[in-house]
Amino acid sequence: MLLALEGIAGAGKSTLRDRILANAACEDIPLGHIGQFSWLSLEATRSIVSLRAGRPAADGVRAVAAVRRDLELHARHNLAPALSLGPVIADRLTLSTACLIALLHDRPVAYYVQQLAEVTTARADLIVLLTTEPELCHARLSMRATTRRFGEDHPTAARYADLYEQAVHAWTEATGLPVLHHPRHQTRPRPAGRHLPGPATPHHTVCGANMRRQPMHLDPMHPAAWVLDQLRDAGWHVHDLLCFTRASTLVLASRNGTPPVVLKAGFGSNHVLAELDEATRKAAYGFYWYTEMTEAERALTSEDFRHEIAVTRAAQGTAHVVPLLEQGSTNRFDWYTMPHCYGGSFRTHLAPILDRDDMTAGLRILADVAEGLRTLHERGIVHRDVYQENILIHDGQGLITDLGAARRADTPRGPASRGPEVHWPPEYATSYDRATPAADVFSLAVLTYRYLCADIPRHGHSRLHTAPPGLRPIITAALAPAPEDRPAMRELRDALRQAATPAATPVQRSN
Repeated sequence: MLLALEGIAGAGKSTLRDRILANAACEDIPLGHIGQFSWLSLEATRSIVSLRAGRPAADGVRAVAAVRRDLELHARHNLAPALSLGPVIADRLTLSTACLIALLHDRPVAYYVQQLAEVTTARADLIVLLTTEPELCHARLSMRATTRRFGEDHPTAARYADLYEQAVHAWTEATGLPVLHHPRHQTRPRPAGRHLPGPATPHHTVCGANMRRQPMHLDPMHPAAWVLDQLRDAGWHVHDLLCFTRASTLVLASRNGTPPVVLKAGFGSNHVLAELDEATRKAAYGFYWYTEMTEAERALTSEDFRHEIAVTRAAQGTAHVVPLLEQGSTNRFDWYTMPHCYGGSFRTHLAPILDRDDMTAGLRILADVAEGLRTLHERGIVHRDVYQENILIHDGQGLITDLGAARRADTPRGPASRGPEVHWPPEYATSYDRATPAADVFSLAVLTYRYLCADIPRHGHSRLHTAPPGLRPIITAALAPAPEDRPAMRELRDALRQAATPAATPVQRSN
């Protein structure tokens, strides 16, 4: 039997695959795992790589020919030998490829499904389509440190989701083989335990500056729905679910006719799912990536969130730090609000730039962040988690957000060891709880390096020669392994400001 998992990026295919493989191992079931392509034909590989990068072929017919060639080789040399040993699970297969070709070419996806379904030796006996909402997929991907690939931006992902639904119907008609949707759409049951209110008005999303609203279509079994219900009962109108994690929920909301603000609630998937009865919990959307928290762990996350609110309030009035507007609580969790920064996060500045070489705008944003961190340090606050997602942009200015990991310089906080992460300094391995302002210097230098060099700093900083000459010494010093060898944040700020001044030679990203 060949099982194929399909769905847009961030839908949870890898998590579900790992869970299935782990369960099979526990039951001594010989379940194999295989990828989407064979990569055995050089010509076909070139075409597939180009398609995956978002570059269409000369026409859809050539794209199909290349993909069919790879699929035939995959069936003969990979799938057949693997299936001879037992059932096999594949991360994506025919439907994903058909949707990719349809996205880049002019024929309906049904045509490409029909063409690929003709390779009968590569047909999956069962396809599971993960119907995770694009909003949630986007939120998951935004938390990853890796650079976004083609198709992972929100508009394209939404288009992908539509194509998948069309592809499912075409596949069933062409092959007669089943396709299961996960999770299945169903009415959300009431929890048997403590009361969590039921649904009220439809969720909405904000589109553009004129605030046109369209239905958000949040799955009724999604744990976030319970959090949004709580907020509505507290008088909030939820426009958009921005981010939903194990410990918190971020939404765009308004009340009493005021402009929308970003509201962060200290209540996430682990809190919701822990309070459901066992039957409801297993039916809840996203259960397969749920890790049970103990009562003590849930209490700790609540205490951490209250600490985040306190530190954010202590930073009030600091330049280039997103301010706290209001704080409050429901009978379930604490929350606070902050302004909505319409420019998004700094992640967009790390994407490959095809039509703009001038990098000074990004350097100005990084200089703003350096100034914000400098003033935080003056107030005795170390951020400890400076990276692209925690830098927001509004009216061209950089703003620091998310002080959840911050600590006051006079008080150790958190475990002694954390990591590794790309943007974290080496001292986090032994003294995370006592991190100094030098840690923020290192993290901002990593982000500056990534922005200018289109890469992460590696041993020897091999691409630093592509950065402006005036910034190379300060970046090198800021990336020093020992905290005491790094410059002060003020020095890094001044260097970034100098590089971003109009009088300076325009900074260009090298290839």
